[in-house]
Amino acid sequence: MRNPFRKEFRMLWKVEKNKKISYLAGCAHFFPVSYRSSFKTIIRELNPVMFEGPLDEGNMDAVRGLGVVSRNTKSIKEFIDREIQKAIEREISSFYYKEYFKDFIGILKQGKASLFESETDGLSPWMAFFRIWTIFLKNRGWHYSVDLDAHTVAKELGKTVIYLETVEEQIAALEGIPVERIIRFISHF
Repeated sequence: MRNPFRKEFRMLWKVEKNKKISYLAGCAHFFPVSYRSSFKTIIRELNPVMFEGPLDEGNMDAVRGLGVVSRNTKSIKEFIDREIQKAIEREISSFYYKEYFKDFIGILKQGKASLFESETDGLSPWMAFFRIWTIFLKNRGWHYSVDLDAHTVAKELGKTVIYLETVEEQIAALEGIPVERIIRFISHF
């Protein structure tokens, strides 16, 4: 029986120059289906494999650490309209209700005015955005990480992995996004 959450990865382009063949893949970071088995077939024939940036757990910890801001920095809450905050609160409550247990929502809210504050206080605007966006997507069944799955497959197959950017370069790009653009995007979704 065919699993509706596993599909063939088709966002792949063959690029040839000077008799050398490369493949370019395009993807969203999150997706409602898994391409893991398709990645095994594709990546088995490739070496090296390149990714936008480091995806190992150590570098992900570094990204999370760099997403925390000093106490003097304004919270994203200060930029978002109250009605949008209420919508985000409903989204986060729905996530916690699904992911955990309804009874624990009260415990999670202790000491904070809202789950929205619990999830975003102390985070840079881009990290707060990623937190809210991730919850939004997970509430809609988008729980597969395309790039992380491809990275895991490449490592499992023993491939040489090359990164196009460092974590610091990626963070610099995120820090360069105006807060107004982040807020506008959050307000639309």
